Order: sequence, then structure tokens, then C-alpha cells
Amino acid sequence: MIDKILNMPLGLKQLAKLFGTYNTSIYKEWKLFFELSEKLDPGHSNGRVNHTWIQKMICDLSNGYIKYGGQGSKKSDCTIEEMRVETKSFISGADEFHSAASSFFANNCKVADYKKLMKRSKRKARRFVFEHSYDKNDYYLLTGTAKLSCSFDKVEIMLVDKQVVIDNLKPDFIKCSMANVRKSLKETLND
Repeated sequence: MIDKILNMPLGLKQLAKLFGTYNTSIYKEWKLFFELSEKLDPGHSNGRVNHTWIQKMICDLSNGYIKYGGQGSKKSDCTIEEMRVETKSFISGADEFHSAASSFFANNCKVADYKKLMKRSKRKARRFVFEHSYDKNDYYLLTGTAKLSCSFDKVEIMLVDKQVVIDNLKPDFIKCSMANVRKSLKETLND
């Protein structure tokens, strides 16, 4: 089943159709929730708050194929066929997104050590980021939900192999080029 969604940009409607949840109350309720959230709290863009419900929504729309995991260092965001999946959001049209673990975001717990390492040795900084981010995951579920700047019908998701993210990292190792991810996916689909 993974081959039907791996490296394929999808909308939520396409995801729901693939997994049989499109004409169900699950789909309708999540769409209503998304729209009500947008209406009742316009401009709400707190990534940590939105991350959990968006993850749950995608899991529900996949009819449980994508299984909800958890948050933090012990559990992956979700799993697919027992493989660890990290969910990351992006803004449609933006060239980069934060791909490293959330501990490397803003001034979170690993940022100070990372900055010190970047000044001393890029190789050691890269190893540090990989140890605490990419090495822990098998796949990345990229969602066009950053800042909730799109409607439910325009949300784009992409399940990509970890290597696609790694191959398209920016020189800081914590951000990834979305333009290059899309280019890699097109090349994969054309093979």
C-alpha cells in the first residue's frame, strides 16, 4: 500500500479516496473542524498546537494506515507499517522548510550546542543534527499546513523517503529545499 502514496504529492481528498474515508463522517467532520478552526481563530498559526490535530486528521483520513504516534524524543509522530515517520509542515510556495527535529527550532534545547558546533566543525554539527533528527526516522510526511495558510481543499501532503529530505538539505542541515524536494519527486515519478 505504501507504494500508492510514497513520493506522490496528494491532497486530503485524494488521500481519503485512496483509503476509503472520502464519503464518510470522518472526512466531513475533519473538513468541518478545519474550516471552523479557520473561522473561529483566524490567523492562528502556532505550529506546536496545530501539529497534533493535523497529524491526527491525516491518520484518520488514511483509515488508520498511518498510525498516530506521539510527540517528543521517544515516539515518532506516526508510523506506517512499523516504520518511523516524522511530520513536518511547509508553506506552499516557500522554498525551504524546517526538517530537523523540533529541538533544533528557534531557541529550543539543542540549538545552543548546534550553533557552537557549526562555528567549530560543520562535520561535527552535521553529525549532531543527524543523530538527533534524521537517524531516528524512516520517512517524512510533509504537510502544506505551516501557518495554516491554506484551505482544507488545498492542503498538500507528501510521504517521502528520508533520503529525499537528506539529499535536499540546506547547508545548515536543519532546513530543506522544498523546490529541490519537488524536483526529486518529479524525477522519481518519471523513472
